[in-house]
Amino acid sequence: MQERLPDDALHDAWCFQLLVIGEAVQHLDQETTSRAPDVGWRRIAGIRDVIVHEYFRIELNRIRDIVALDLPPLRAAIERLSQP
Repeated sequence: MQERLPDDALHDAWCFQLLVIGEAVQHLDQETTSRAPDVGWRRIAGIRDVIVHEYFRIELNRIRDIVALDLPPLRAAIERLSQP
């Protein structure tokens, strides 16, 4: 049986991964982002900025919502963009 991470460790892991995703998004060129206009690229980068610079504003319920609701469509968009 796999051990479950304490909620604090899980939230920290989610925040770190969102930080990495947000940083990567900030380095995408406009040609790439324009191919997936349905993705909230600026919002993704904005979450990264909050995690890095305004960590006291992090709302863990919002982080959970992002992971559950926003990451699956982002993943699908990335998979579409990765295809030739």
